[in-house]
Amino acid sequence: MRYKYISYILFLFFIGCTSYKPSAEKNLIDLIDTYLFLSDNHDLLHIMMGEYEGSPVEAYKDFSDKLSIIDNNQFIQPIKNSFKRIVITKSKLKYAEDFDKLVDYYQSSLELQINGILMGYGINSNPIKRIDYTNISNQLSGGKKIYQLPSN
Repeated sequence: MRYKYISYILFLFFIGCTSYKPSAEKNLIDLIDTYLFLSDNHDLLHIMMGEYEGSPVEAYKDFSDKLSIIDNNQFIQPIKNSFKRIVITKSKLKYAEDFDKLVDYYQSSLELQINGILMGYGINSNPIKRIDYTNISNQLSGGKKIYQLPSN
C-alpha cells in the first residue's frame, strides 16, 4: 500500500513538472509571429473573397498550407478554428468574408496587445513597420522562427 501511495505521488510530481508554462517572451514572440503571418498573407483572403484577381480555391489551399505549418502558438488557434468553417462550393468559398472580418479585427487586437506589452517594458515607440516587429521577434527568439517570413 505504501509503495502504491509513493508511486502515485511521484506520478503526479512528474506530470506537474512537465506541464507547459509559456514565458512572457514566448507569448510575445507568438503574438508577433501571428500578427506577421496574418499581415503577410492577408492578400490571399481578398482573393478567397473574390475581391482580388486569382482563384479563390487556390488561395484557400495556399493559405491552408501556410497555416498548417504553424504549431505551438496559442494565438493562431482562433484563426485555425475559424478557417475550418470555410466551405468550398464549386469555384467560390462560403464564409470567406466572415473569416476576413475575423482576421481584420484579430490583427488589430494583436497589434494593440503587442504595443501594450512593449510599453509595459518601457519601449514607448510603437513598432510601425513590419521590419520593427520582425526585429523584436528575432531578438527575443535568438533568430529561431517557427514561421519563416518571406524575403522582401
